[in-house]
Amino acid sequence: MITDHDLLRDYAATGSEAAFGELVRRHTDLVYSAALRQLGEPEAARDVTQSVFVDLARKATAIKTDMLLAGWLYRSTRYAVLNELRSRKRRQERERQAMQLLDSGSETAPDWERIAPVLDEALARLGEKDRDAILLRFFRNESLAVVGQRFGISEDTAQKRVSRALDKLRGLLVRRGVTATTSGLAAALLANSVQAAPVEVTASLATSALGLASQSASTSFFSWAGWKAAATCAATAGVVAVAAVQWKPPAPPVTASAAVVFIDDLTANLGLKSRLFSVAFSPDGRWLVTCGGWVAPREAGELVVWDAQTRKERLVWRQFHAFRSAVFSSDGQRLLVGDFGGVTRLVNPATGAVLATLPQRNGIINHATFAPDEQTVLFCSFDGTITVWDVATRKTQHVFAVPGEKLTKIAVSPDGQFLASVSWLGQAHVWDLPKRQKLHTLAVSQPTPDDPMETLKAEAVVFTPDSKGFVTTGCDGRVQLWDAATGKLTRTFEGQGTAPVLNALFTRDGRRLITSDGAGRVRLWDVNTGNQTAVLATLQPACFGLALSADGRRLATASWDYTAKLWNAETLELIGVCRRDLGKEPSE
Repeated sequence: MITDHDLLRDYAATGSEAAFGELVRRHTDLVYSAALRQLGEPEAARDVTQSVFVDLARKATAIKTDMLLAGWLYRSTRYAVLNELRSRKRRQERERQAMQLLDSGSETAPDWERIAPVLDEALARLGEKDRDAILLRFFRNESLAVVGQRFGISEDTAQKRVSRALDKLRGLLVRRGVTATTSGLAAALLANSVQAAPVEVTASLATSALGLASQSASTSFFSWAGWKAAATCAATAGVVAVAAVQWKPPAPPVTASAAVVFIDDLTANLGLKSRLFSVAFSPDGRWLVTCGGWVAPREAGELVVWDAQTRKERLVWRQFHAFRSAVFSSDGQRLLVGDFGGVTRLVNPATGAVLATLPQRNGIINHATFAPDEQTVLFCSFDGTITVWDVATRKTQHVFAVPGEKLTKIAVSPDGQFLASVSWLGQAHVWDLPKRQKLHTLAVSQPTPDDPMETLKAEAVVFTPDSKGFVTTGCDGRVQLWDAATGKLTRTFEGQGTAPVLNALFTRDGRRLITSDGAGRVRLWDVNTGNQTAVLATLQPACFGLALSADGRRLATASWDYTAKLWNAETLELIGVCRRDLGKEPSE
C-alpha cells in the first residue's frame, strides 16, 4: 500500500497533483471534523481546512518521514483554529456595538410597516458602493470582516462605510416621512429586511432555471465534495485548486407513501447517512420528528416525520443545510424547524408546506421553541442572539443579545416567567422574560486541562415543571440544578463521569431527570436525591436527541449512529428503530 509519506515525497519531488489529491482524499474528514468541533461553523471549518492543506503543500519537503502525517495535520488544524479564534475575538469587539443595537430590539426600531413601502425606492437613490454596503451588512447579514473583504478594505474602514451609508439611507427615508435614528434603522433592517422564499418557489425556480440554462450551456458549480475528491496544489501560488463538478438534476421521486419535499435538490442522490441532532413527539404521540444531516464532506440536511407506531415515514424534507432543531406545536399542526443556514420556519408536518419563514440569523439556529402560550416562538443562534417572534403579527418582538457567545440551547419556564440560555463559553444567562431584564449570568461548566476549549461548552438547559429551577449540562460532564429566582446552585447530580452531557429533560411530574451524553448513554436520575436510578448504555455514538411522549410511556433517542430509537420509558426495553439513508427514497 502506498503510504502517506510515499505520496508526500512524490508530490514534493514532482509536483504530482494526483499524489496530493490522494492525500487530501485521505485526510480531509479528519481536518474538517476537528475544525468544525472547535469552531462550530461549517464555513469557518472549510476555511481552516483549506489553509491546513495549503500549509501542507508549502511544507511538503520539510515534514519528516518518521512523523505521523495525521498527527501533523491535527496539530496544524489546532494552530489554524486558534488563529481563527483570535481573529474572531477581534471581530467580535468591532461587532459589539452592532450587537448592542439588537439588544434594544423593539424599543429603538421604527415601525417596519412604515419603512418597507419606501425602502427600495430609497435604496435605489444611494450610490452603488453605499447600496452594496447596506445590502451586505443588513440584507445578507454579513459581518464587518466579510464586508471589508468584499470591498478590499479593513474592518474599521468597512464599519465607517456602512455607518455613512446607513446615515444616508436614513436621510432619504426622513424625506419620505419615516423618522428613525441610525441605530433604530439598523435594528429594523437586521430584524426584517430578508425573508426566505417559500420552499415551493425555491424548488420550482431551481428546476426551471436549470432546465432553461441547460439548453444553451452546461451548468456547474464549485462543490465541497469536488474539492475533497480532487484538490491539488499549485506550489508556486501556494493555493489548493478547487475542482468544479457537473450538477445533474435528480430523477423525479418515486411514488411513495410519504410526501417528499425538496428544498434543495442537490442532496437528492447523495446516499449519505444522516446524523441526527433532534427528536420530538407530537402531542398525541402518533408522530415522531427527527432532524439532522451531514456537514462533511459536504453539507446536506434531512427532516423526517415518522409514524411512531409503524416507524414508517410520513414526510421526508430535504435541503442543502443540515437541520438542527424541530419541535411540534401543542396542537400538532405545526413544526418549528431551525437549520445550519440560520433559517427558522413554521411547517405543516403533514405536507411540508412552509407556513412562515422567520427572520434569518447569521449563524446556526441551534434551538427553537414555542413559548408556553404559543403566541410567540423563540430561537437562538451562533451569532449570540435570541429572537422572540410573534406568530400572529409575524413580526420580531424582541432580540436578546449575548455578544461574543455561541448559544447552544434555550428554555422558557412553563409559567412563561423566565428565559434561560447556555453557550459554548460555559455560561448560562437568565432573563425575566415579560420584563426583558437580565437576572443572572452563571458559570455552569468548567474547562479541564486536557481539552479546555471543548470541555468549557455548556450544551443543554431545561426548566423544572414547577418553573422554580432549571438544569444545565456541559461538555465537562456536569449536571446541575439551579434556582431560577436567585441563580444559586441547589444540586449537582453525581456519577455522570466526564462524558459531555448533550441533552436533558424532566418527566412530567418533575420527579425524574433524563440525560443523554457523548458516550451514547442515557441516565435516569431521582431529582430529590440526585442519585442515578438507571443507565441505558446501548447507544453509540453520541446521543444528541432526547424526547418523552406526553403520556410518559415512551422515550425517544436520536444519535450519531444515524438512528432514532423508541424505548419503554419504565423498563428501558427497545420498542423499535427508525433509520434512513440520507437521499434514499421513502419506504413503500
